[in-house]
Amino acid sequence: MAENFFALPEEELFARAREINGRKKPVGAGPSIAEERCHTSPPCPHCKWEFFKAKGIQQGRAHTLEETLENAKALEAMGADRTFVATGWLGYEVPREVMAHVENIRNNTSLDVYALIGAVSKNSLAELKAAGLTGYLCGIESPSERVYRTFRPGGDSLEDRRRALRDARDLGLKLWSGFLIGFGETDEEIAAGIAEMGELQPESVSILPFIPVPFTPMRVSNPANPWIWAKAAAAGTLACPGSDIFSDQGQGMYAAYGELFAPNGAYVFPFRRPPVPAG
Repeated sequence: MAENFFALPEEELFARAREINGRKKPVGAGPSIAEERCHTSPPCPHCKWEFFKAKGIQQGRAHTLEETLENAKALEAMGADRTFVATGWLGYEVPREVMAHVENIRNNTSLDVYALIGAVSKNSLAELKAAGLTGYLCGIESPSERVYRTFRPGGDSLEDRRRALRDARDLGLKLWSGFLIGFGETDEEIAAGIAEMGELQPESVSILPFIPVPFTPMRVSNPANPWIWAKAAAAGTLACPGSDIFSDQGQGMYAAYGELFAPNGAYVFPFRRPPVPAG
């Protein structure tokens, strides 16, 4: 099926994607970071958090309930529809503190609350749902096991993520998934990822381009080809016509390519806090 989408003439592929996404309500979503630490070892060589730490935007610490609520309220004031409570990967059992962040935001804002926490146990997902979680945001990162472990050498596995998505679906949580383009995957592997999204039919899909950032081991890697990314995201739209289609490229060169498939979902980022003085 996904191969058939890629076989479409490019103008038809993009036109069909724009027509599908144009019928959808615009959706804005942004992060509310609860915990800046991560148990993935060795760390992922493309992780943007290393850049944030080097720039003093993050200090590798837990955030308070007041901080995440302030962040969520800022997103709400900016017109966002949802937030995703984010942490580094903390293992398969989610700490109680994360449940408290979900509950606090759910009870004090009008936002839908998702969790971006990597692959976790079904029991933890059930506890998150009881705390008020709307949906589970977990990308498969790459549809290829061969590619996955090249940029995620530690932590949860690709199969862990697939299992957690199935568990979340079983529990009645909304799903938000997708993968990255630009890690050396083949066209056949991209098509397999799109087919996987088509089988899963998540309520939201993010097929995003890899762009290297400073202060990471992959800083010298080539970024994703924007044309291939746009074609993959357009094909993903056709495979998941009922899903909100997200892009994180609202400006710069990639934004022009994003216009080719006209995603209805956008990421919203509230204020950045200044570094906390030592001591």
